[in-house]
Amino acid sequence: MPPLVIKRLYDSYECAGMVPPSRDRTLWPREHRRGNGDAKITYLYPEQVNSRPGNTIWLYPCDYCGMYHLGHKSRKSRR
Repeated sequence: MPPLVIKRLYDSYECAGMVPPSRDRTLWPREHRRGNGDAKITYLYPEQVNSRPGNTIWLYPCDYCGMYHLGHKSRKSRR
């Protein structure tokens, strides 16, 4: 397992000045969880993502866990 890296600079939440994420999923903000309540996949650094983000997918730093997540724009059909 790779070492924990928060905000690409720190090796612990204490060093980063952050509170570690809660194990209680009801306390997770939307930026850290999927629509079904599961945690989003975390990436330690952007280069871990194999595919290139496009116009409907982007990579963003999560202020809650200090790592990166993929974001998805919902496509609404126009009629």
